[in-house]
Amino acid sequence: MKTTVVLLSMVVMIMAVDFPSGFKVCKLSDPNFEKCYIEAAKIGLNILAKGDNTLGILPLEPIVIGNMTVQASGPVAVKHEYWNMKVYGLTKNLQITIKNFNKNTLANYKEVFYPYFYLLSNYKLDGKILLLPIHGEGKCKLMLHNSTITFKETFVTYEKDGETYIKFKKYDFRIKEAKLEMQFENLFGGDARLGETMNKFINENSKEIFDEVKPAYEKVFSDATSGIFNKIFSQIPLRKIFPPE
Repeated sequence: MKTTVVLLSMVVMIMAVDFPSGFKVCKLSDPNFEKCYIEAAKIGLNILAKGDNTLGILPLEPIVIGNMTVQASGPVAVKHEYWNMKVYGLTKNLQITIKNFNKNTLANYKEVFYPYFYLLSNYKLDGKILLLPIHGEGKCKLMLHNSTITFKETFVTYEKDGETYIKFKKYDFRIKEAKLEMQFENLFGGDARLGETMNKFINENSKEIFDEVKPAYEKVFSDATSGIFNKIFSQIPLRKIFPPE
C-alpha cells in the first residue's frame, strides 16, 4: 500500500510540471497585470521558438500546420491544396494589446500586430481567378504584411490529480487586417512568362483573393495554435499559470 501511494505521488509530481526556466509568471493580484501578461507572452514565445522537451512542445519557428484544402467560389473559383505548411515569424516582433481580461474567469480579448510573417508550402491550384484560368503545382510562399490578429478566449476548469487545470471553452482566432503577397512557382507547367504574369495579377488582386480563402487560413492557424496552448495548460496547474497572489 505504501509503495502504491509513493508511485501515485510520483505520477502527480511528473504530470503537474512547472514552467520551464526563463518563463515569466504574472500574479492576478498584480496591479500591472496586463503589462506583465504582455511581457510574459513575448518571453514565452521567444523560449518556445526553439521548442521545449519538458512540455513536449515542438519548435514554434517554424510552426508546422499540416494540410489545407479550400474550394473557393465566386470571383476566386479555385481549388487550393496546400501541404507541408510551415509558418515563420509568429514569435518575433509582435505587438500585443489586451482589450479586456477578466481575472475571475480568465476570459480575454487581445489583438496582436505582426509587421511581417510568412508561410512556405507545397501547393496545387486549379480553377479561375476573376475569370482567368489558373493551374499549377509546386512550391509557394505566402507573405502577410502589417497583420492584426484577434483572439477571443474563454476557459473551463477541470480537476486532475488534486489540481485545477484550464482548457479553452472558446478560442476565436481572426485575421482582422493583413496585406497578402503570394509567390507561386511552376504555374502553368513551368511556363515562366505566364507564371510571372499570373503572380503579378494575383498580387494586384490579393485583397479579393484573401477575402475568399481567409476563413480556411483562420481555421488551420486556430487549430494549430490552440492545440499548442491546450497542451501547455494540460500540464501546468492553474495556480502556477496565474498565481492569485
